[in-house]
Amino acid sequence: MKILLVVNLVIFISYFAEALVCHKCDNPSGTTCLIYTNETCRPKIDRCFVTIMAQIIGQNISYQSSRGCAKYFGSCVETSTMTMGIDKKMIRHSKCCTEDHCNKEPIPIILPVSDVVNANLATPAVNSTDIKGNGLECPACMEKGNTCTSTGTVKCEGTQDKCFEFYGGLSFGPPLQYWTMKGCTNEIVCETCTRFYKTSFFLKGYNLTCSKN
Repeated sequence: MKILLVVNLVIFISYFAEALVCHKCDNPSGTTCLIYTNETCRPKIDRCFVTIMAQIIGQNISYQSSRGCAKYFGSCVETSTMTMGIDKKMIRHSKCCTEDHCNKEPIPIILPVSDVVNANLATPAVNSTDIKGNGLECPACMEKGNTCTSTGTVKCEGTQDKCFEFYGGLSFGPPLQYWTMKGCTNEIVCETCTRFYKTSFFLKGYNLTCSKN
């Protein structure tokens, strides 16, 4: 009996001694956190992540951020985007690392040059790039509630190769609200959101469908 207890204790200590420890925090209104906690990652999870989300509506840009153990497929995807109109976009940028507490610092989020200029934005958290249209166009709209009516199309940019329709809880900063959206996105958004998880800090209880046009 004593031998069994000793063996279990050794296994317990070895697990926590070898497990990766990441900073854990969620901020609905910024790129950094005032308070961080420690998250000990499960076995076989060997990366920490930091994700910054930017929402652009007209001349307003808001940020949310999340940090922790990279539990999900897609946690380390560098950039994914959703465009619902000329001045309505969501950009998600993530980075992963493999050392204890390596995910505290904010990461630059890349915005199109036109959005930076239109918003008259000047912040060290932002890098800008000139993203070109790729020829694909999708029906577009964005409204609170469970419906939205497309009044036209939006031109897709860069690697956006899918049209999407979305309904669900979405965080543009507190409180979480329910939106319906249509527009352009990346294939990786369709894969990760529809296959692997239905709830995250940014999203809750949503439905997402994608198509080529």
